[in-house]
Amino acid sequence: MIVGSMSQPQRIVEISRQFPMVVISDYFSDELITVCIDNFKAAYDATVFLYKCGYRKIAKITGKIGAILSQDRLRGYKMALENLGLDVDERYIKYGDFKYETGYKLAKELLSVKPFPDAIFCSNDEMAIGACDAAKELGFSIPDHLGIMGFDNIELSSMVTPKITTVHQPRYEMGKLAAQLLINILSGEEISKGKYILDTSIIPRESTRNANMTK
Repeated sequence: MIVGSMSQPQRIVEISRQFPMVVISDYFSDELITVCIDNFKAAYDATVFLYKCGYRKIAKITGKIGAILSQDRLRGYKMALENLGLDVDERYIKYGDFKYETGYKLAKELLSVKPFPDAIFCSNDEMAIGACDAAKELGFSIPDHLGIMGFDNIELSSMVTPKITTVHQPRYEMGKLAAQLLINILSGEEISKGKYILDTSIIPRESTRNANMTK
C-alpha cells in the first residue's frame, strides 16, 4: 500500500501495523517508511534565494499548519531570515491551506501591510498563482516591485503569466522510490523504517528577479 499526505496520521500508523505500507510526502512517525523531501531545508534555500535576488521584506503564506511539512517550511523560512539578519515580522506571515483562492485573499492582506513586503513565498504553486493574480490586480509590478515564489513545480506554474519561480519537488522520483520500496517489502526484504529523503532544487522563472544579476 502506498499513501500520500493524510489528515488522520494515527489511523495510518495503526493500518501500517497490519499491512505493508510506504508513505509519500508527509512525515509524521518513525514507525513508517516515508519517501519525502527535507521541507525545512527546501524552504530555507528558497528564502535565501529570494534574498540573493535582492528582496528584503519577504512574506510567507503557509500551507495547512497542522501538517508537519507546513510547519517545517515555516521553520525553514524563519531560520533563513534570522541567519540573514532579517526580522521575522509576524505581520508578514499568513496561514493558508494550499488553495488558489487562499493565496489570492492572503496576498491582498499582505499587500495592505505597511511597509509592503517586496516578496511573497507561498507554500505551494496554486497559492503562488493566486498571489500573483492578486498583486497584478493591485497594480504591483512582478518581479520588480514584488517577487513571488511557489513550491512543488506543478505543470501549471510554467504556463501562467508570469511563470512562477518555484521549488521543484521530485514527485515522479518519489513515487518511483516508494513503489520500489514496497516491492522490496513484498519480496520479503527487510526495509528500515524512517525517512528516505530526495533532493529539491529551485526553478527560477519570471515571478522573481534573476539572482545571478543581483548583488
